[in-house]
Amino acid sequence: MSAVPTSVSIISCIKSAKIYGCTISSLVSLDVSDTSSKIAFMLKKESLVGKTIISNNSFSINVLSAEQEALARYYSNVRSPDLIGDNKWKILHNKFAHIKDARIMLDCEHHDIFEEYPANIYVARVVDSSVNKVLPPLIYESRNFINLNK
Repeated sequence: MSAVPTSVSIISCIKSAKIYGCTISSLVSLDVSDTSSKIAFMLKKESLVGKTIISNNSFSINVLSAEQEALARYYSNVRSPDLIGDNKWKILHNKFAHIKDARIMLDCEHHDIFEEYPANIYVARVVDSSVNKVLPPLIYESRNFINLNK
């Protein structure tokens, strides 16, 4: 499945003045109505971000822009939380962590989890979103990041 091109997103959630984040490439839309959009994604069973999502109920998904490959690489490896004061984040309502210059930001509420698979499948309701269509997305394909601008 690594040959299927997909956008790169960072899930972020806040707990105790720290931001927990990890990359995903499994983001899918389940329902695109104007009143109750739902999305799904997968995380490893023991994901610290997944546990924080369940305990907090709220989190953000930041779909990265083409120039944010360094962030994608960082959050693919690092599992320690950032401090809220870190310059790359913008905090909304003390519960949503947005990455500056991300292409799309989705503020979400945890809805359900399916744990019977090798990785957990999370379902969430999108409560707010913003899109910067000027910024092209960062793409992941065949285990490589692709910048459509280059």
